[in-house]
Amino acid sequence: MGGQYFRFFDLPGELRTAILEHLVVMDSDIPIFAMRETCVQSSPMLLTDLLLVCHQMNREASGLFYTQNKFIVNLGSRRMYSEITQDGQLFSPEVMDARRRIRSLSLRMRRISGDFERLVVPAVKDMILNGSLRVLDVGILAQDTSAQKTVVCDLRPHSVSRDLGAASVVKTTPFQALLQLLVDPDLEQVTLWVSLIHWSLWCPYHSTIKKHAKLDSYKDGVSIDWRRLVEDFSDGSSITKVQRPRFA
Repeated sequence: MGGQYFRFFDLPGELRTAILEHLVVMDSDIPIFAMRETCVQSSPMLLTDLLLVCHQMNREASGLFYTQNKFIVNLGSRRMYSEITQDGQLFSPEVMDARRRIRSLSLRMRRISGDFERLVVPAVKDMILNGSLRVLDVGILAQDTSAQKTVVCDLRPHSVSRDLGAASVVKTTPFQALLQLLVDPDLEQVTLWVSLIHWSLWCPYHSTIKKHAKLDSYKDGVSIDWRRLVEDFSDGSSITKVQRPRFA
């Protein structure tokens, strides 16, 4: 038996795909610069050895890895924006070919900032236009990290931000860049959600949250009707449709 080996590539292509899917497709999202509170860590991956077997193995296995997995990028702090553009990281020029192969991407951020507009939006647009990205999920994390287990949206003062400039954010170029990203015609699936602790400007665009809703029931926040959001604010001229943040 010592001299025998298995001729994997003699198998039909469908069978090879089924076998490789068990090895390279993860049950949970694959985090990139993930923080424990925003992502579920994926199972340990031993992809390097598999991808280095030969060119054909690399082609077949990497194709499944990039198109069948969902990649999640945590941009919850300003530091993440600078680190993720460093050499060899996701949004660096060296990784352009690899990131263009990603089909499903999830972004997590606390601020729709100039860094998002300048660093992230161009890279994601390139992944769509010149790559395989077709599924985009954007999540706005809570800005108040002291969220309680029971949260009432828009019914209690602490469930919305008290920032006077919250409503005017729709006029900023980063917010407009986000809206333009969401409506890209090449995307096949788009989702936008916000944490239960969010600015009141989001409230007209999500469904009613039960008064005693448990945070665990909304692990990914509340879904936003982004199409309505785009209709109202794509040109930044409909600011009067959103009420000012409420104060206690």
